[in-house]
Amino acid sequence: GTLAHTISSPCNVTLPIPVWLHTQTGNVNSLGAELNAYAGPQIGVPDDSVVTIPINKGTCAGQPPNNVWPCPASLGGPDSGQGNNFYYYIPKFIGFMLDQAYVQGANAGPTGECNTGVGQPYIGGNGGSGCFKGWFVKEILYGTVGAGASGPQDPGLIGVQLIR
Repeated sequence: GTLAHTISSPCNVTLPIPVWLHTQTGNVNSLGAELNAYAGPQIGVPDDSVVTIPINKGTCAGQPPNNVWPCPASLGGPDSGQGNNFYYYIPKFIGFMLDQAYVQGANAGPTGECNTGVGQPYIGGNGGSGCFKGWFVKEILYGTVGAGASGPQDPGLIGVQLIR
């Protein structure tokens, strides 16, 4: 399916920690409606869906065997991956309660939504062209991550893959 379909109807996949994730091309700028439908209806209230976000440590041009770190010299060495067909090393995931997604590139700047607060404390300043607003709620350092919720009405963990 498409990335939009993956967000609105997530598949039941589990990943070990740590893991190398393969990248594919894609553009999240057109997914605001799907992300915000998943996030839930009340902006500024921590009542929304928790998504599991991969935190990467480096890249590799090929898939290292057995989730080893760093990327071996035979595959280009550490941080050798560039472009569309490489691997990210993911040593941990973060549970993020998504409140609102601003991904269409028009939300930056001094008065844009990406420079206004959500919750407390507010920390200003944003150099990006888009943002996710919400709260970090859980660090996942070991075990596996995967589906656990059935949608915005269920606050359990669920995987949303933004690397495709």
